[in-house]
Amino acid sequence: MRRFWGVTGLLTILLTTGAAAQQQPDKPAPSLLERMAPTPPASIHAQPRWNAEQRNAAAKQPNQPVLAARGESVALMVAGGALFVAGAIVGGDAGTLLMVGGAVVGAYGVYLYFR
Repeated sequence: MRRFWGVTGLLTILLTTGAAAQQQPDKPAPSLLERMAPTPPASIHAQPRWNAEQRNAAAKQPNQPVLAARGESVALMVAGGALFVAGAIVGGDAGTLLMVGGAVVGAYGVYLYFR
């Protein structure tokens, strides 16, 4: 009896998944050429216009310097640490060179992070 219900359940699953896979989508998928086609530029009139108050408020704000992303500095610190550890594992003159290079890269990452 168990075998009967097991086979019946397996056939039910297989038949329902096959029927669902055979259904046609409502909208066909776009071709490669349609996906690669450039989008038309936005209309000039669709852009919001600034009034005089907004323009004056924007002019009064000081320009802040663009800082490097925090992710870049963290990546440099991690890479420097990895080089330092690799140099400790290698040992000898090559290991010393890797450790010094890792320390320099890590220190530069710390400098960018706290700048």
